[in-house]
Amino acid sequence: MHTDFRRHERHPHAAGRARRTRSGGLVTEFVKTAALGSPRPLEGVTVLGLEQFIAGPCVTMWLADAGAHVIKVEPPSGDPARQLGPFAVRDGARFSGMFARFNRGKEIVRADLRTEAGVRTVLDLAEQADVVVENFKPGVLARRGLGYDAVRAVCEDVIYCSITGFGADPRAAGPYSDYPALDIVAQAMGGLMHLCGEEGGPPLYPGFGIGDVGTSMFATIAILQALYRRQRTGAGARLDVPMYDSMIALNERAMNALAYAGHVNTRGQADLAAPWGAFPTTDGHVALIVPTDAMWRKVCAVIQRPDLVSDERTATAAERVAHRDTLTHPVLAGWTSTRTAAEVVAALLAAGVPCGKVQNSADLVSCPQVAARGQLWAATGAAPEGAFVVGVPYRFVGEPEAPVPPVNA
Repeated sequence: MHTDFRRHERHPHAAGRARRTRSGGLVTEFVKTAALGSPRPLEGVTVLGLEQFIAGPCVTMWLADAGAHVIKVEPPSGDPARQLGPFAVRDGARFSGMFARFNRGKEIVRADLRTEAGVRTVLDLAEQADVVVENFKPGVLARRGLGYDAVRAVCEDVIYCSITGFGADPRAAGPYSDYPALDIVAQAMGGLMHLCGEEGGPPLYPGFGIGDVGTSMFATIAILQALYRRQRTGAGARLDVPMYDSMIALNERAMNALAYAGHVNTRGQADLAAPWGAFPTTDGHVALIVPTDAMWRKVCAVIQRPDLVSDERTATAAERVAHRDTLTHPVLAGWTSTRTAAEVVAALLAAGVPCGKVQNSADLVSCPQVAARGQLWAATGAAPEGAFVVGVPYRFVGEPEAPVPPVNA
């Protein structure tokens, strides 16, 4: 069946590449083109973003990457994310890397939603929209005349997606439904922070915004489903995507342990397998997991400890976990700690044991695999010269490349 979500035609662009020299003499190529599909899947789809900070902008960024015409509505003072770092300098002025992370390929419209004129501007835009994405606190846009009912009155088949902390569906209202939330709150309440940190220590923030970005992934999936259904039925949709629900969905391993074993996972080493974790090397750490006895035999061969295959303390997964701190991990760490990460990875991979170096962002920029995949895009458009953004983690195989979306001013 041919699926066509489009209402309007868009135009292809030219292609190109960029190179940048980084500290330490490393040369990394930041691409200016990517295999995003030809034609792009969402060409002709119009998306209206009533958005701020991360969760909403992240959704509309991915839709723009897929070819949608995204109109981002900002207040006269701009998206608050523009005031957040890290900052670079362009033409003597600070430019927000935070804003650049989630805003590319969009058309910017300024409107004061507190005024009648601003609301009218948005409703005029909504009349031609296929999708509306908003991430305000529940009730804020409805009070300003821009809730689902108001938008549906001017665009009957609209797909209206609300991203909130705890939900916007009145039929599923709970005691937290009106609460505001930010990334760390969603991660904490959704159980993810309970799992991060050392055994016996306090819960820790994991260092990345999965509360926002993870929720954005689910919202994007829901929007694509709704677009596909509308193509078949003509019906729009009101989508409710809470951060809290999204974090519980991502916390599936801990929820599964409770459901099937009655066990509450917590911080520290998990009891599912051993070895499992990060192990020291002379120049950093490597990460691996040994889930089966067959793989354990391979590890024992690599580290030249065949005796551990039959040792009753390490012969089975359960015994390796039981003796994790006294034997299993110390033995492996003793071997890895005398070698470089590259040596450890090479030896284990040669034996068929998955293993990888623990890398930081600078490692990723100089990684030949990342360069081969072309996932680091030159930040064209308004971004300072030489900056880059992280592109999409997929490619349309065998299709022509097109210019990557420019960073918004």
